[in-house]
Amino acid sequence: MAESLFVPEFDAEGQLNRLTYVRPLPQLKNNAYVNWAMGQHNLRADWYYTSSYDDDDLPAGVEDEIDAFNTLDLSYNFRFLEDQARLFVSVYNLTDEDPPFSSHELAYDPYTHNPYGRMIKMGATWYFDPM
Repeated sequence: MAESLFVPEFDAEGQLNRLTYVRPLPQLKNNAYVNWAMGQHNLRADWYYTSSYDDDDLPAGVEDEIDAFNTLDLSYNFRFLEDQARLFVSVYNLTDEDPPFSSHELAYDPYTHNPYGRMIKMGATWYFDPM
């Protein structure tokens, strides 16, 4: 690595990086999905994973780790009236996971995790044909 005149070098990967100019950098963030569609029906599951990483904002000699975080979202939609209308329902954070604890004043890392529990979204869409 090249020498810097202003900021000393450090390894930010796998750290909370609370007292630096770098945002938290877990070693692994993964998004994966499975989608099933048949006729008018569509079902999709999304899995989000963030690996554990070190909480570097603790007093010297105290080592702690921010736990890994997994969430699962599930969505279903139904199209009808020759695809002019759609009904849908989505459940975000299906298993109602809480974000892992960190030393941040919010007690979780707001740059990496979401504090919202399970959320449900339902709706309908109608597409109009232009004349």
